[in-house]
Amino acid sequence: MSSSSGQKSPIEVSVFIGPRQLQPRCKVCADGIGEAADIVCADAWHASDKGYPSFEEQDGRSLMLVRTAAGRQLVQTALQAGAIASQPYPVDEIATIQPYQLNRKRTSLARSAAVRLTGGHVPRFKGYQLLGNAAGAGLRNNLKTFLGTVKRRMSGRL
Repeated sequence: MSSSSGQKSPIEVSVFIGPRQLQPRCKVCADGIGEAADIVCADAWHASDKGYPSFEEQDGRSLMLVRTAAGRQLVQTALQAGAIASQPYPVDEIATIQPYQLNRKRTSLARSAAVRLTGGHVPRFKGYQLLGNAAGAGLRNNLKTFLGTVKRRMSGRL
């Protein structure tokens, strides 16, 4: 950002950290990882020795996924202007540092089916390979997710 005098200053970002608020529609969304976005930013947790996200105090970092030509151009412009810095990250390690998002993606069909079965409405997600992703979660995980979603719907929590 620049002031009226032309002096550059960092962009101010306010983050509210408080009680977790998640819209009900987000709980059944098949696009929790922003596949429809030009650019997606996410936590890039450092991995523990066992390969799971480590929440120990460390320097922070963010993961940026550029999905489109428009996103790529925006990132290149920001890099050239010195507004951001970037370094490559191994794509095959993303599932390790974001296991919750992987599970949400794989079980989205089970959640959607449970909501529909209990009279709710769920958007259609064309092109999101829901059936193929469900196969990656396994029958037991999908059944557990389905029954948990039914339970939450019946108790009014979803």
